[in-house]
Amino acid sequence: MGWCICTLPKLGHAQDLSQLLAQLNKSKDDATKIPILYQIGFTYQQKNTYKKAIEYFLKANQIEKDQDLPQKKSLENLGYAYKELGNYAQAIQYLEEIIAIEDQSTNQDITVLKELALLYNLNKQYNKAISYTQKILVIYQQSEQTELVSNTYNNLGYLYKKAGDRNKALEHYQKAIAIIENSGSLVSGESQAIAYINAGVAYTSLGDFKQARTYYQKAIRLREQEGKPAQIADANNYLAVYYYLAGNNTKAINQVNKAIALAQPIKAEQVLVSSYKILSDIYQQEQAFEASQKYFKQYQQLKDKLAQQQRDAQKKVLQKQVEVEKEESKLKELIAEKNQKEAQLKQSELERQKQDQELKLQQQELALLKHNQDLQKAELKNQQLEKERVEQLLALAEQENRVEKQRLLTEKQKREAEKQKLIAAKEKAEKLQQTKALQAAQNEKKLQQEQLKQEKKLRQYSNIALVLGSLLFVFVLFSFAGSQRARRKLKQQNRKIQSQKEELQQNQDEILAQRDFIEQKHREMEFANHKLMQNEHVLRKAYDKISKSISAAKTIQKGILPHPKKVQDILGEHFVIFEPKDVVSGDFYWVKSVNNYRFVIAADCTGHGVPGAMMSMIGKSSIDKVILIKNICDPAQILTQLHHEIKQALRQEETGNNNGMDIIVLRLDDLDEQRTQVTFSAAKNPLYYVESEQTEIKTLYGDRRSIGGDQSEDIPFTNQEVVLSKGSLLYLGSDGFVDQNDVKRKRFGSKKLIRILEDCCEQGLEQQKATLMQALKGHMTETTQRDDILYIGVKI
Repeated sequence: MGWCICTLPKLGHAQDLSQLLAQLNKSKDDATKIPILYQIGFTYQQKNTYKKAIEYFLKANQIEKDQDLPQKKSLENLGYAYKELGNYAQAIQYLEEIIAIEDQSTNQDITVLKELALLYNLNKQYNKAISYTQKILVIYQQSEQTELVSNTYNNLGYLYKKAGDRNKALEHYQKAIAIIENSGSLVSGESQAIAYINAGVAYTSLGDFKQARTYYQKAIRLREQEGKPAQIADANNYLAVYYYLAGNNTKAINQVNKAIALAQPIKAEQVLVSSYKILSDIYQQEQAFEASQKYFKQYQQLKDKLAQQQRDAQKKVLQKQVEVEKEESKLKELIAEKNQKEAQLKQSELERQKQDQELKLQQQELALLKHNQDLQKAELKNQQLEKERVEQLLALAEQENRVEKQRLLTEKQKREAEKQKLIAAKEKAEKLQQTKALQAAQNEKKLQQEQLKQEKKLRQYSNIALVLGSLLFVFVLFSFAGSQRARRKLKQQNRKIQSQKEELQQNQDEILAQRDFIEQKHREMEFANHKLMQNEHVLRKAYDKISKSISAAKTIQKGILPHPKKVQDILGEHFVIFEPKDVVSGDFYWVKSVNNYRFVIAADCTGHGVPGAMMSMIGKSSIDKVILIKNICDPAQILTQLHHEIKQALRQEETGNNNGMDIIVLRLDDLDEQRTQVTFSAAKNPLYYVESEQTEIKTLYGDRRSIGGDQSEDIPFTNQEVVLSKGSLLYLGSDGFVDQNDVKRKRFGSKKLIRILEDCCEQGLEQQKATLMQALKGHMTETTQRDDILYIGVKI
């Protein structure tokens, strides 16, 4: 967003500081001191040492107050200096004093109004900024200054946007554009481009992408006419963001690449920061995670570079402030020495005159001698006063130093508070992710239970149909046998024909009733079967949806694991066996280089599948927080802090759940090209290692406690250290490998794993991985995987 800025001028010019300080020292009248104090302040402004400038402007302002003189000039300079120091509230206070005591009709007053509008904007007091900007608008409208009216409407739009009133913002941008389009060349290309870009941003925020694109394209055409590559590139970035928000990522990437092509040759780094961030967000949305990470890395590196440049500039300002203080102190000492020498020269002249008159007037000599003695006393008194003044100045300097230290401490505390807010926001996001994952798991469980109920009902209906069919068959068979007996009796007993006929009619009625009953049950079974097929279709759709969600979770989990190329860069020759039991895994590993240490972490979280994966997300973010944010690099301290982070994240003190993880933390510290110190700390799981040119497996055992849950605080996490030469091997992982059972439910076991490692440790690490996988698959023949499997091998 653009803001048409107008600031107070530096009201003066620099002069020779030593001359000015000498003049100030000699000046006895306050009225004559005021212009000298201004010139000293202007000189320090030119040197960008605003604290020293403020010191002298305050002295001038105090004299003006004491003598009831106009204060406008000193107040303007104080406002400017405090603004440059970033103390906007103090700058506003001095400029508001001008508004309170001066008439507001002069051109200079308009400049003060502009400065106040800008300062209130910088201080995020947008309603105040709007109020002053509206006063400025009235003045420009009265004087019919077309471009300034357009710029002021643009500034009002910007301020309403910052205040959150997007409709008001758009209204004022439209007014600025109407003036531009009606005035032609009366408004500069720069002002037109800023107005078009602001309108484009406003329409984008309101969802009117067609209008936004129109104004962005107008801005680009104006920038191209001006022939300024950095501004053209910046306008292309705005258009790229529009395409991105409108869902046209292909065009968005094209516009960003145009911006980069323009910005790179001229090293327009601020534009490039925006370009790389836009590309990272686009590729993230496209799920092109490798490209997204590439541009995010470029964005972060360039952002850090610019931040470092700003810190370096601030450091130079502070150094310059110290140098100026020293320079002033030295100049004051020189002035004092000069005054002393002048006094000494005067004294010598008096002594010479005394000697010339010595022979003429003895009495005058005595009088002169007494006079000289009085002068010496006065000089001694002056020297004492000067000494006391210097001591006072030193005390004042020490006081200012203490105040500055307190300010720096306060700023540090503020930054720490902001840092804690970021940590709290991140923890909140992590808890939200956990809640969503638990909800997904519960939904999956409910769908499975519903499917089992439907299958049970189907089996019940099938059994009922079978029983009814059997009854019908038996009944018909019985009826047939009865009719045969009836025929035989008919031949033998003609007299019973009528009664048998009635009996047959009754049996026929019963058969028809039974048939109707069976047909009704058959229709009911067909309806139940149709309903069951419908439920199966619903269950199938739900299953497909859950499967897609879990597949997406697999992609996300893969994204949080270290990139293989990065792991290769940090560890060199290595292998990683990562075999989830289900689609996603509760095991994860973490590899980074921090503070000249290389860290390798293998973690086994409670559970597997979706619950385990969610636990691994919490574990990974907690490790990032402990090592990268809190900068804890001692492995035992990492585990202790991680235990507290997990308990806090899962609110285990409230819920009583014992979820957590078993974990190994390795810190590799290269002592020289041939030796590496390995510091090991672990929750339960062991580290196996083989020293260079040996085949015997040695073991470091983890502490007998886990991360998270109700753990005995009497068992602390401890560090174990070993120095290994180049070529030594490290093996670490979760317990999924050794706990895997065969068809007879026999574990793979640590003894078998150690034996295989000893047999293959002289092979390359890729061959070792193949050997371990072959042994594991052979052990798993005719059985299924029991748990997530993670195993890592590293060559020093």
